[in-house]
Amino acid sequence: QKKKGVDTVKDSKNTEQVAKSSEDKLSSKAKAYLENLRKTYGDYDFIIADEGTDRRELLNQSNKEYSVMFSSAELERMANDEDYAAEQMRKVQSIVDMSNRIFEQFGIDRAWEEGATGDAMINKLAISVNDDGTMTILAEIERFSEKKQSYLDKIQDKRDKQKEIEKKR
Repeated sequence: QKKKGVDTVKDSKNTEQVAKSSEDKLSSKAKAYLENLRKTYGDYDFIIADEGTDRRELLNQSNKEYSVMFSSAELERMANDEDYAAEQMRKVQSIVDMSNRIFEQFGIDRAWEEGATGDAMINKLAISVNDDGTMTILAEIERFSEKKQSYLDKIQDKRDKQKEIEKKR
């Protein structure tokens, strides 16, 4: 279905529209290359999104530590040019490494880390690779208020107590 020029599809419950990846536009060689990327970089979510795709919604559907978004044209080029693909993945890794250093330096925790103690947390880190090879970085950072931190501490305490009970069983 189309919704405001964006590719969407109903979810399995047919209750809401969710964005649809452009993955089905890939050649078999590019699909195989994408599968290899997913196996090699297990903690990265590789998303294929072309013009007219709701990129923000695709990112919201991700459950991985890092999201890397390619257009189908960019992934096709990578699948057909090993040197170019290696260069693009070096850039992606460089961005991830730089982000990790920044988060560490400024005390920004990651939402997926256990025992986060900082006063800010990164919810998402996304890298978008455009058709022309340029990259865009999106980092969603949330500051904690004392009230919210207190609430999260209570939830963590409940989880810890539940784990203790399960260990005793």
